[in-house]
Amino acid sequence: MSLPSKLRFARRIIKHRLHHQPCVCPYCAGPSPLKLMKRKKFILDILGCEACGLIFRWPTESPEEADAYYQDEFSPKSPQISLPNTTELNKLLQRNFAATPLDLGPKIRLLKAICPSGRVLDYGCSWGYGTYQLAQCGFQATGFEISRPRAQYARKHLGLQVIDCFEELKASPRRSFDVIFSHHVLEHLPNLKDGLDLMARLLTDGGLTFHVLPNFTGKSAVSGMWLHWIGEEHPIAPTIDFFARNLPKHGFGQIRFASSPFDDALTNALLQNGTKALQTDGDELLLLASKVS
Repeated sequence: MSLPSKLRFARRIIKHRLHHQPCVCPYCAGPSPLKLMKRKKFILDILGCEACGLIFRWPTESPEEADAYYQDEFSPKSPQISLPNTTELNKLLQRNFAATPLDLGPKIRLLKAICPSGRVLDYGCSWGYGTYQLAQCGFQATGFEISRPRAQYARKHLGLQVIDCFEELKASPRRSFDVIFSHHVLEHLPNLKDGLDLMARLLTDGGLTFHVLPNFTGKSAVSGMWLHWIGEEHPIAPTIDFFARNLPKHGFGQIRFASSPFDDALTNALLQNGTKALQTDGDELLLLASKVS
């Protein structure tokens, strides 16, 4: 975030506090017991919902404010967000993004070991670098990205099919995808409940969700880092406990958790260990779940 963006965010949050924005869990969306976990920068309250287990920040932004933020302000200098020029893009494509901050190869190879082929929705695909890598690995990949400029870049420069309107995605036929893949997206969703319902609707029976996100209960998080991971960019901090408690309500089963590193040891453990618990101390959490028939 640039300084002006930080100031704009602070102004929005202070405004909502002064106007007594209702303090409700964004997942439960109604009265539920809340616990104050921390106050951050004097203006943000980090709260835990005792009904569903979700950790979130309050005040929250309006849907219009959130949309404007992701269109114009969100991490503009991050390579995952910044749109490369032609020369930069050609260099990235020549190496298929390997050994760059945009390299999703280890995670996609893990996905391919579990599900060798199929129709994949890259949920929150930014400018398409992950969707492109999924397609290069043999998946029928479609992207979804709410930032219209980034979605347009993916269509124009990478030749990808990318949906940039939530209503258009909702209008997609049921069971359109065999896999829903996301990479550091779920923690950005102010309305996670609707997002999970939509994913369940779009998945085939037995279809797989493959989500990677910050591990808010991993070793680094427990040491205090989790507080830095929730704030301006991350309005919520969904944890293993949250997903275990709530994913079945959305029609998901066979829920499994693991964490980084995404290496051969993790792949072998997932393929061989059945339903046995895997280590979850890493900084990145892997969430796997299947759509119940």
